[in-house]
Amino acid sequence: MKDVHNLIARLEKEAVGSDSLEKRVENYLIDFATGGNYARMFTNTEGVAEVITLQTAHMRSMFESFPEIVLIDATHDTNKSNYKLFSFMIHDAFDKGYHVQHSLIGNEKKETLRTAIRQFKEACPTFDYIACIMVDKDFTEIAVLEEEFPSARVLLCHFHVVQCLHREVANSKYNFDAWTKNEMRQLCRLLISAPSERIYNEVIEAMKVVIRNNAKQDLWFKMLDNNWTPCKTRWSSIHRGNIPHMGNQTNNRYVAEISNELFE
Repeated sequence: MKDVHNLIARLEKEAVGSDSLEKRVENYLIDFATGGNYARMFTNTEGVAEVITLQTAHMRSMFESFPEIVLIDATHDTNKSNYKLFSFMIHDAFDKGYHVQHSLIGNEKKETLRTAIRQFKEACPTFDYIACIMVDKDFTEIAVLEEEFPSARVLLCHFHVVQCLHREVANSKYNFDAWTKNEMRQLCRLLISAPSERIYNEVIEAMKVVIRNNAKQDLWFKMLDNNWTPCKTRWSSIHRGNIPHMGNQTNNRYVAEISNELFE
């Protein structure tokens, strides 16, 4: 049987004028509910589907074999009804990624995410073996994951942190010139990968030298102290030495797999 992500991809290829998307999803779920596969649909008080969770027996088996590291992300614009694809992925001993649950969610509210997560926990009772969860900077998502997986460390994907800081460097409020922007982008990457507090602090001092202007320095470091320093343990390499992330610093594997499976 094909994994459910292939079935989801087929939804977008259905001819216009056939059954509604909701009806087609219902039919696929009926077909899916056999042979050790899990499929659940949760609706709100108006009867609108808010969460649909899908997991094959093979997905469950893969998680049981490699439960230590889980990559999680919500992908937008996967269907005409604007549901988000909220998926769990693991990677095996050969560094190949495998999805272990897909959920279509109607919104990213805390309780909606919790419903999808608890379905994963119900289907995978060995979830306590998860040591590390890799996500992007979604505070609602992080809060729910920490509540539902208290024994796991929730880390921020380095790729997304770099993206966020690079966008910040380009923000017109700092009015950085081209040379300063280029130097700051390099320093942001060094800040993330700094292996010790000493080197981290040296990068901070280098940023002050590069920015030069006192007002711009104040603006930049206020942003850094408000938004990034409080969650430093999630993204700084200093705090990852004792975590079994198996070399995973990003959830790019998740993004690549989703792109290959849903958007080809």
